[in-house]
Amino acid sequence: MRIGITGATGFLGRYLVKHLTAQGHTCRCWYRPSSDRTGLVGAIEWVPGHLLDPEAGQALVKGCEALVHAALYRPGAGFRGAEGDLIKFVEANVVGSLRLFEAARAAGVGRVIFISTCAVHEVILPDRPLDAGSYT
Repeated sequence: MRIGITGATGFLGRYLVKHLTAQGHTCRCWYRPSSDRTGLVGAIEWVPGHLLDPEAGQALVKGCEALVHAALYRPGAGFRGAEGDLIKFVEANVVGSLRLFEAARAAGVGRVIFISTCAVHEVILPDRPLDAGSYT
């Protein structure tokens, strides 16, 4: 199966790509010039793209049977306070995601999986760890 993946060089995406390629799937992954693709080898098709590029989503999903969206645009290194320009943050993460989902629908992608982030919790307290029922 050919699977389009955003956020392939991120924390979860990197593990996902390794797992899927080990299972015999082909991953078509977005990358940026600054992306660290070290250790990501195998059946991977690298496609330049990011959430602020409307055409990049079409190139990513073309010919894919599934899409995993794990990308997050943030201008800072951390999560809290890393929104920077709030309009650009929303344009990328909300509008960019909607454009990507629309491209997947138009391309006939049969399944879309959206991976969230623990950053939605802002702070994870030691006395209240996340579990399978936690919203993300």
